[in-house]
Amino acid sequence: MTDKGIITLERTLVLVKPEAIDFRYDFLERVDAVAERIFDRKLERVPAQVWREHYLQFNGKPYFEPMVRDFDGRPVHVAVYGGAEGTIQRIRDVQGKTRPWEAVAGTIRGDFRDALVARGVVLKEDLGNGYFLVRNFIHASDSPESFIREAGVWGNFLGIDLINVGRN
Repeated sequence: MTDKGIITLERTLVLVKPEAIDFRYDFLERVDAVAERIFDRKLERVPAQVWREHYLQFNGKPYFEPMVRDFDGRPVHVAVYGGAEGTIQRIRDVQGKTRPWEAVAGTIRGDFRDALVARGVVLKEDLGNGYFLVRNFIHASDSPESFIREAGVWGNFLGIDLINVGRN
């Protein structure tokens, strides 16, 4: 809430990544339970360039290109959620720790990691020299600033103004 008593709307971009696309409805049901609004949802096959822009901060790391190749052309469920202050944190709490093997039961990553491993998903692929490709199967923006950057990337790809969704 602002100092004038106006409720601030937090928005976050949620991506169900390719390795978990078959579980998207189970994941999104959990996110739905902690968010106040769902603004948009789409299932799309996503080219490498979108992933390069989304994960730009990792460019130059040994896992960057393997990660982009892993996602290239595969389906992703893109959703924008919103709600009052704290929505981003609630969604990230439901998502669980970034490394699925550290996520606790009751979180998406904690509850679904074994099912994904049973389907052949390698959660931690050794790339050598101490680097790993981590497959964590869901993403949510970690801050309002991250949402703005990510919504620009994904909005351009989808042809939707995701930055201003929910502001009308």
